[in-house]
Amino acid sequence: MLEKKQCEAFLAVVETGSFDQAGKMLCLTPSAVTLRLQALEKELGQLLIIRSKPCTLTTSGQHVFEYLKKSQRLEQNFLHDLMNKSQAEFFKVVIASNADSLATWLLPTLKDVLIKNKILLNLIVDDQAHTYSLLEKGIVNACISIEPKPMKGCKSQYLGMMKYKMIATKAFTKKWFAWYK
Repeated sequence: MLEKKQCEAFLAVVETGSFDQAGKMLCLTPSAVTLRLQALEKELGQLLIIRSKPCTLTTSGQHVFEYLKKSQRLEQNFLHDLMNKSQAEFFKVVIASNADSLATWLLPTLKDVLIKNKILLNLIVDDQAHTYSLLEKGIVNACISIEPKPMKGCKSQYLGMMKYKMIATKAFTKKWFAWYK
């Protein structure tokens, strides 16, 4: 069985991209985070993180990361189902969204469901062309993406499209678009 504190250190480094930030997140010194991660790597016999700026996962590290995130979700679901749902803590969900969806329709659409079901939402903002890879890596539970085909074990729902209209002052248009008539 994997040591919980070592796994927490590993996840913190992955999520923050650095040992310094992981230390702040866990209220530890960066050297304590390093020691925990080294102990996990020694136990598994694999290098898990490439020490660069930002830190990146090795192939083995990606497998460990996916396993730990799935384990966290399973434990969370188990505890949520086991406890009386009215007494349960908030259920944590991570969604990746593009900034435009977040700024316009996403939160008003989800608000009532989040409150009714006691869901704590963690949002990761990225381009809609990149959010699907966050789902594939197990970083998020769901995403708003341009990818039409669902990942294995997931569902895909078409949400529609957004139209954009360019608006500018006359002075801006005159300065930057004088050539366009």
